[in-house]
Amino acid sequence: MVDILYGVAGEGYGHAIRAGIILEHIHPKHHLNIVAGGKARHYLKRAYPVRNIHHFRLIYRRGRVSQWGTFLRNALLFPVFVKELFSLLRFIRQKNIRLIITDFEPISCYASLLLGIPCLAVDFPFLNKDVLAQSAKGKSLKEKKDLFLARAVVSLFTPKADYHLVPTFFPLSLQTANTEELPPIIRFPLKPKIKENGCFLVYQTTHTDEGLVSALQHLPYQFIAYGFSHSGKKGNIIFRKFDDGEFMDDFCRSRAIISSGGFSVIAEAIALKKPMLVIPIKGQSERNLNARMMQDLGFGMVVEALTAAAIEDFINRLPIFRKNLEVSERTDYGAFSAVLDKAIARLTKTRKE
Repeated sequence: MVDILYGVAGEGYGHAIRAGIILEHIHPKHHLNIVAGGKARHYLKRAYPVRNIHHFRLIYRRGRVSQWGTFLRNALLFPVFVKELFSLLRFIRQKNIRLIITDFEPISCYASLLLGIPCLAVDFPFLNKDVLAQSAKGKSLKEKKDLFLARAVVSLFTPKADYHLVPTFFPLSLQTANTEELPPIIRFPLKPKIKENGCFLVYQTTHTDEGLVSALQHLPYQFIAYGFSHSGKKGNIIFRKFDDGEFMDDFCRSRAIISSGGFSVIAEAIALKKPMLVIPIKGQSERNLNARMMQDLGFGMVVEALTAAAIEDFINRLPIFRKNLEVSERTDYGAFSAVLDKAIARLTKTRKE
């Protein structure tokens, strides 16, 4: 058994859900110390003891990421970051940690760098410096600028890792020896296939997109919506607060998915053969890139704004998307476990020697 520190990004549920699957696999084999803040801590503490840690937040204005607002909010809290870092350094020494795993959690990554402890990074494709560098080839000047800024942010959050695991639903052109791609780490393939209920599942990150609600209400379809600040029924829309089990059930029973482009939701939709309509959050290049890759594979549509006309167009094209999903290459979603075990063994063996 190895003493491991596992740091999980606190913004949103995507990192936390993936971490939960990984933790379930490695928990019986190793001594785990989990650090997380925000929604990640709320999600993981139901199953594991979680040490609270300052988490970096995205600031939204009118349904888009405010880059200046995000920068200023987190810059003002830099002293808190430093305090948390020194506290974590003491904790790591006390626990005799031999390996640090980071899921885009920066404080644990900096602790690894300062203490010389091996670090294993579990990345989303477009939160990996190598993938972003390769993606810039052949792009327009504006796209290259966006990718450069994204790479700069990733470099701040993950300044150095000894090995990178990159779950992906599309092929990558990796150029570094310490980076390995693997199938998405998701929950749904383990759930038996159940009958669809004809509803469309809507999942968004921000609470402010009232234009989305208006568009849905003008359509003769039923929707189940997550990510809003309220619950209850309003016409043809059922609003629900996030509950993992209920969300999984609604996801599996849905006819198709309407989302803001998070990697985990897209990967899970592909695994369950669910067509997707994606409205990427403006100002968040990672989600836009995820959505474009999904669209290029023929599994759904990407639109800049959600209107009743866009939804009707998507619904009319559902047979095409379903066909593409059905004939897509089968994926071994359980393959991550062997890859993860091998990476942990390699890094801890190097440390021991």
